[in-house]
Amino acid sequence: MKEEAIIKNLPEYWKKIFYCAKEKLISAYEKEMDLSNLFFAQYWLKGYISGYMFIDLLKISDFAMIYFFVKLYMKYDYHGVRPRSIISDKKDDLWFLERDFCFFNIRAVGKEVEETGNIIDAVKLLPALRVSAIHLAPFFECSAGIIYCQKSFVHINHEIINIQYMEKGISAKEQMLFFIDCCHLLNIAIGFDVTPHTSNDSILRLQKPELFRWIKLAQDKTTLFDNMDIDEQYSTGFQSQCQKEIALLVEEEIKKNNIGRAIDDFDIECIDKINKRLGEVGYYTVPPHTWNGVSVPGFKKYSHNIQTPIWEYKDKYGRNQGQHAIWLHANFYMHKGFKANKLPVSYVLDTKEKEKNIEFFNFFIDYLKDNIERYLFDFLRIDYVDHIFDNVKEENGIEIPLNEMLTPIEIREIVKRLKSNWKGIGVLADHVGCDPDKYYQAGFNLIISSYVTFEYNKLNLEKIFYDLCSSNSNNSNHFNTIWAIDTHDMAHPLFLGKELAYREGKVGMGVRFFLSRFANVGRNRHPKYEVIGNQDLSSGIHRANNRPESIAWNSDKELFELYHQIENQYEMIKDDLQQSRLIQYTVTSRMAVFIIKKDDSTKYWIGIIPVPVTNNVKWKEELLKFPLDVKLNEKNIVMHTKISLAIFKMEYLHFTDIDKLCDIEFSVIGNLIVVKLKQVGIVLLELKS
Repeated sequence: MKEEAIIKNLPEYWKKIFYCAKEKLISAYEKEMDLSNLFFAQYWLKGYISGYMFIDLLKISDFAMIYFFVKLYMKYDYHGVRPRSIISDKKDDLWFLERDFCFFNIRAVGKEVEETGNIIDAVKLLPALRVSAIHLAPFFECSAGIIYCQKSFVHINHEIINIQYMEKGISAKEQMLFFIDCCHLLNIAIGFDVTPHTSNDSILRLQKPELFRWIKLAQDKTTLFDNMDIDEQYSTGFQSQCQKEIALLVEEEIKKNNIGRAIDDFDIECIDKINKRLGEVGYYTVPPHTWNGVSVPGFKKYSHNIQTPIWEYKDKYGRNQGQHAIWLHANFYMHKGFKANKLPVSYVLDTKEKEKNIEFFNFFIDYLKDNIERYLFDFLRIDYVDHIFDNVKEENGIEIPLNEMLTPIEIREIVKRLKSNWKGIGVLADHVGCDPDKYYQAGFNLIISSYVTFEYNKLNLEKIFYDLCSSNSNNSNHFNTIWAIDTHDMAHPLFLGKELAYREGKVGMGVRFFLSRFANVGRNRHPKYEVIGNQDLSSGIHRANNRPESIAWNSDKELFELYHQIENQYEMIKDDLQQSRLIQYTVTSRMAVFIIKKDDSTKYWIGIIPVPVTNNVKWKEELLKFPLDVKLNEKNIVMHTKISLAIFKMEYLHFTDIDKLCDIEFSVIGNLIVVKLKQVGIVLLELKS
C-alpha cells in the first residue's frame, strides 16, 4: 500500500508523528516496515508482542512501532478521529472490575538509569504487557523531582517530552494524546492519577490563590504579620484578604516583567520570580497535615537556611507528628474554619467559619472533567485518601472533617458529578486494606488488597488461602479489592523498605504472578495489578518516582517468559476459572498446594508453589496427600501444564502421559491425590475425569 494511502485517514498529529519517525530512520525503510509487519502479525495472532524484552523494544526504531499502531488504527477502520475511549459506550462501571492493571510511570522507562523515559519511547512497551488497564503516573511538571509533587496541573513534564518530536512541531499535548490513543487501540483503559494537592511553588497558587490557605509573616520573618495569632490568620476574613492581595501582587509582577501572555504559558524563570516576590512580602501556602494529624498545621518558625516556614504537626493527643510531614506540598483550602492542630468542637451550618470552600470544589470538578474530556481518560486513581474515614466524625447526621483532606461524602459527590457525564467511569483509591464496602460508599470501585504488603511465607500464605476459601465473592459486583503483585511505593521505608525484585527474586515474583491468576478465581476474582518492571525483575520504581531517572532494567529473560506463559495459560482457561472456586489448600515449610474446582463439574486444577518463595529455597523432596470430594480414574486424568523454575528453564508443555513428568510424581488412589515435587517448581495440573 502506498504511503499516501496509509496516512491519509490519520489524525493530523498522527501524520506529523509518522513523518518525524520516518525522518529519524537510520536503517532501511523497508526493513523497519517488515519488522512492523511482524509485530502486527504477532499481536493479531497472540494479543501481545513476544520475543522482545522491554529494553529491546525501547531500542527499536520509533518508526517500526509507530507504523504498527498505524496498522492497528487502519484495521479498526478509524478515519481522522481519535480511537474511542473505553468508557465511550459504557452504561455503568462494571467493566472496570474485569480489567487488569499496570502502574506505568513514563519518566521511569528510559533506556539507562541516568536518563528519563519519553512519551514516544513509552508506547513501545505497551504491546508487551499482559494487562487491560494502565494506571498512568502523574505526568505534569513537578517540583524537587517528585512526580506526586505537582508544580503544574496543566503543563506536561518536560522530562518526558521527546525533544526531537517537539522540535518538529509535535507538542507535548499531542505526544500524550498519541500515547493514550495507542492504549485505546490495544483495548487498554487509561487512568488519570489525581493529586488533591500541589507543590509549595506551584503555578496554580499564582493563578488561583483563593484555592489555597495562606500565612503572612512579618518583614523580618521572626513572627507572623502584625504579631497575629496563627488561628487569626486562618480565619475566613484574613484568608480572603490574603488571597486578594496575592492576586494583585501577581498582576503587578506580570506588568513589571512585561509578560504579555497567560500565566499558563509562563516559563519557569517567570514563575520563580513571582514566587520569590511572594516570599519577600511574607506569603506562604500551608502544607497538608500528616495523615494522623488534626485540622491544619501550626506555624513554628521560619528557617532562613532553607527559606521556608517550619510547621508544627500534632495528632489529636497533642503528640508531634513531624516525621510524617509532606511539607513540600501546598494543600488546597477545602474547608473553612479550621484552627491549628485543634479538633473542631461542633459544626454549625449557618456559621460561615464552618463550611466547604465551594470555589475549590467547583474548580476541582471542572478540572477533572476537562482532563477526562481532553485526554479521554477511562478511570481515576485518587491519591491521598488512605485515611479519609479516620479523619471525619459525625454529629447530628452531619459529616465533620477533622483534617484538611477530602471526606468520604465529598468524594462521593465529586464522583456522582462526573458520572453524570460519563456513566462508566471507574475510580480506584490510593488505599491498601480489606474494607472495600466502605470505599464503595464513598464512590470508589477498587482498593488494593493488603496481600501486597505480605511476605509470602507459610503463615501469610495460609491467611491468603483461608481468605480465598472462606469468601469467594463480595456483597456487590460494583466494588472489589485488587490483587497487587507490587505497588510503586512498597519500597518506601514506611512500607516494606526494599524493592520486591531484591527481596524475593524471580522465584518470588513468579509465585506472585502465578497465584494472582490461578488461586484468584470465581465470578468476583480480584483484578491483577502489577508495576512496570515487575515482569522482567527490574527495580527502582519507587526511586524513579522521586528523582528524574529510569528504573534499572534487569531484563531477566526466564521470568519474562514465565510471565507470558502464565498469562497464556490463564487466557486458555479463564472462562472455566471464572466458574470455579478454591476448595482446599495445604501449606508446609517447603511447599504449598491448592485445589481449584469448577462448579458443577469434575474438573480440577492443582497449583503447587515452593515455600518460602525466594531464590534461596533449599529444596528437599516433599510428599503431600490430600483427598478430593470425588473418586477419579487415573487413566483419564490429563495434566495440561508444567512450569518449572528449578533450573530457570521455562517449559510450556502438554502432557497426557503422567510418566513423562520428570520433576514431579503424581498418583491417584480412589479420591486420594499424592504429589511429590522433586525440585523447586511452580506447577499447575489440570485434572478431569
